Amino acid sequence: MLRRAAVLGIALPLLACTEHVIIHDMWGDGSAGPGADATPARDATGGFSANDAFCKYQYRPLAFTPRAAQLVFLLDRSVYMQSSFNGTPREIAAEMALVDTIAAYQSKVKFGFEQFPPDSNDRAYTDCQRNTCCAGSVIVDPKPNASKAMNGPIECDQMGNPPCPTPGYDSASFAALAQVRDYFKSHPSGDDRYAVLVTASEPSCSSLSDGDACKDALAAANDLGNMGVGFAVVSVGYQPDPTTSCLVRIGNTGTLYTPLNSYALATDLDEFVSAVARTGCVLDSNDVPPPQTQLVVSMGTSTTAIPQVDSPDQNGWSFANSAHTSITFSGTWCDQFVGSQFNNISAGDYCSTCGGPSACPQWQ
Repeated sequence: MLRRAAVLGIALPLLACTEHVIIHDMWGDGSAGPGADATPARDATGGFSANDAFCKYQYRPLAFTPRAAQLVFLLDRSVYMQSSFNGTPREIAAEMALVDTIAAYQSKVKFGFEQFPPDSNDRAYTDCQRNTCCAGSVIVDPKPNASKAMNGPIECDQMGNPPCPTPGYDSASFAALAQVRDYFKSHPSGDDRYAVLVTASEPSCSSLSDGDACKDALAAANDLGNMGVGFAVVSVGYQPDPTTSCLVRIGNTGTLYTPLNSYALATDLDEFVSAVARTGCVLDSNDVPPPQTQLVVSMGTSTTAIPQVDSPDQNGWSFANSAHTSITFSGTWCDQFVGSQFNNISAGDYCSTCGGPSACPQWQ
């Protein structure tokens, strides 16, 4: 199965978040130095000299915000997730991998969470007591910097966190997928959206009248795909038969991972989520930079300018639209940005006033 090709095909074309890009607008020809505030000299006709060394600089910050995709994890807590996974219960291994992945990418991805069956704090709990083929609601809405909100319900075995659900014998994958499908329908958004089902068994039940667990789970997964939701299945320690498995058919609607140890589990999650996080390499602003200015961009604490390139298949940054209100990091610079915890990107617009009083806009 072409696992890597499948996930990159979903996420990479989608070129995510509380970060801000600060753009400074600097007027001048550079000879007087940034921040110089000398009165521009005039030539004999009263105009501004193009060779004048006394050009005025002014600064105005512009806020650029990285785009952020939404990703909801669906965690199976049935008895199938209690089996050993290289000496650790599958459920505990999944918890640790999820917590680490969320911490690594929470500044670039809006994470949300659902589990099945639900815990006693979930509004779906009462209904699930009457019907064991049931899933919890999306108890953490997709949002940036979600580690604190996510860690409590994910690590329910830790002291002080909400109680863990009682493992059931039903693996209600259909109900879990249907819950997330309905959540996305009722919460429209312009964000790119994804769902990751973390399980260790075939779907074992359906709450629909036909009772066909595989058909109904597959239909819910297809519904997500038809809504434009990217999808992955992570089968923790369970190797489904590629010729007969329903889980394989569900996974084929997106990407299927079948890790056999904790390292592979962490690697598979990182592969998918890092591709989703590349959405954050496009940054938008509500301000339009003046056409006379030139943008200079740097990353982190570095003062080295990132090269401006002509297209997103090169290493650097480029404008993402003709209005110059969006920029794109590409190549290794996008990789570096996605893998960082930077809270801002330093950038600057500069323009020379030496061409005359109308050469640059007169901002207040």
